[in-house]
Amino acid sequence: MGLSEPYGVWACKPLRLDLDDDSNPHIHLYYTDAAKGDNPSRPYRVSINVRSASAGEKRLAYWSNPNFIHPLTSRVPQDLKFHEIPSPSVSGTASAGGFALDYLRDNILTLSEGKLLEYQVPGDDNDLVDHIWGILKQAIADNSKVYLWGEQFDDKTGIHQIHMNQGNLAPYNRENGTWQDGGFMVQNKDPSAGGGRAWHAVFLAFGVQVPDTTYPDGEPAAGAKNLSRLLEPNGPAHPGPGPGPGPVPEPLPLPNLPHRLEIVACLANPVGRDGIDNPEIVTVQNPSTAAESIVLRGWSITNKFNDRSLVPDGVVLGPGEPCSFAVSPLCPLSNKGSSITLWSPNGHAVDIVSYKSGDAQSGKVIKFE
Repeated sequence: MGLSEPYGVWACKPLRLDLDDDSNPHIHLYYTDAAKGDNPSRPYRVSINVRSASAGEKRLAYWSNPNFIHPLTSRVPQDLKFHEIPSPSVSGTASAGGFALDYLRDNILTLSEGKLLEYQVPGDDNDLVDHIWGILKQAIADNSKVYLWGEQFDDKTGIHQIHMNQGNLAPYNRENGTWQDGGFMVQNKDPSAGGGRAWHAVFLAFGVQVPDTTYPDGEPAAGAKNLSRLLEPNGPAHPGPGPGPGPVPEPLPLPNLPHRLEIVACLANPVGRDGIDNPEIVTVQNPSTAAESIVLRGWSITNKFNDRSLVPDGVVLGPGEPCSFAVSPLCPLSNKGSSITLWSPNGHAVDIVSYKSGDAQSGKVIKFE
C-alpha cells in the first residue's frame, strides 16, 4: 500500500532540537528552508523515532556512516525545500538511479554493521538519543545542510517516518513499500578535502522489522528473520515487559536457561475450522550445539494482537530437538498474516517470526529459517 502522504527528501537548515519523553519518544529537529527564511516564527519539524512502540523489542537498529560515499549524494537536489519522490508502490516504476532511499536495494548500508540501541541508558554516547542528538547538534553549530528522507505530515508542517518503511508487521504493514525508506544525512564542511563537502549518513529501522522484502510492495519475505534476530543471532533478545493483556510469567530461577529458543515452524491454517476441528500448531526448537538439554517451564507465545498461549511445561529438549504444541484458541494465528513472539520465563522476547496471508494455506506448515 505504501505511505499515505507524499514521500521525499527535505533539504533544510537545522535550527534547534527537542526531545519528548513519553511512551513513544521522538527527537524533534526544527528546521527552515528557502520558503521559511533564516529566522521563521514557525519552523518546520522532523520527528525521529528513538524507541519502538512494539511489544517486547523496543530497540532500533542504527547505522551511522560519517564518510558516506555513494552516487546518491550527487543525485539529491540541493535546493532548500521538500522534493517529492513517487514510490514504485504508487507509480509502478523503480526509483533506482534517482534519489529515493531503499536500504535493501541500493547498496547504501551493510545490514550486519547495524547496532541495536536502547532509547536511553546511563552514561555518555551509548544510546540512540546520544548518537542522534550529537550528530544533529553539531550540524546546527556548523550551520550544515541536512537532508531528511521520509513522509510529509498531512498538514505539510514537517516530516516523519525517518526510518525503514518496509518489512513491517501488522498493524504497520499498511505502510510497506519499496524505494520509500527514511533516514537523514548531514552535508558537512571537510577541511581535509580543501573546502569540499563530506556526508554523514544515518539510517534507522525497528528491531522487529524484516530486512528481506518482496518487490514492489515491501512485504516481509516468508520465513525471513527480523533485524533483532539477524543482528543478535546468538544472544538473548532485548529484555522488556511482557506484551499485551494476560499474565506475564514471573521470573523463575531455572538452571540451564538457553541463550535462545527458536520458533522454527507453525501451522496457522489447519484443515477444517481453526482451533475447533484441528488445533493451530507452533514448533519451537533448542538450537544449542552444546551437550545440554533444557526443561521447558514458564515459556509462552503471543500473536500480533498480544494474545498469549503457554508452551507445555515439563518437556525436555536436547540439543537441536523440537517441540510442537497446540496453540490456545484464545491466541489465534491469523490466516491473513501475523507475527509470533516467543517469551522466556522471565519475560524476555527471545524470538519473533512472521508470515503473510499467502503462506497460511490450508494444512500447510510454515517453516522459519
